[in-house]
Amino acid sequence: MARHTGKVYPKSATGPVVLGWTGLRDNLGYLSIIEPVLQELARRHDIVLSIATGGRTYQLDGVRVINHEWEIAHEIDYLKEADIGLMPLTHTKRAQGKCAYKALQYMAVGNRALSRRSA
Repeated sequence: MARHTGKVYPKSATGPVVLGWTGLRDNLGYLSIIEPVLQELARRHDIVLSIATGGRTYQLDGVRVINHEWEIAHEIDYLKEADIGLMPLTHTKRAQGKCAYKALQYMAVGNRALSRRSA
């Protein structure tokens, strides 16, 4: 609990809304589920997608992406950078075996967590 301290939000909203995703590079494929939604959001709103993973960068046409090389020492920083944490999953046996740990981490630092499973 001492590490997962709450994110401090400014009193007035300025700058983009930061959508965050953190995880293993092998799980970056889950973002494909929501790529059209992210692109539509970027057309309509000022957003940035913040990705924290190791050994791979992520790009998406029409969306500003910040890539962080994941390090345990900065894990909480990545979580707090996001205003909204993303956790898209597919409807597969592997994904069904996943727990909501990422959503719990996002909520532990005071941001919103959005989870969506594709049909």
